[in-house]
Amino acid sequence: MSRARFDLVHQIGALILWFHAHLIRKPFHTFRDAF
Repeated sequence: MSRARFDLVHQIGALILWFHAHLIRKPFHTFRDAF
């Protein structure tokens, strides 16, 4: 695996973890009320 590809995978993985962390922390009813 090349260095550039490794960095890309790492960045995407970090973004996914950040996204999930914020989704999990927010109460589910805020999403329900938004719709």
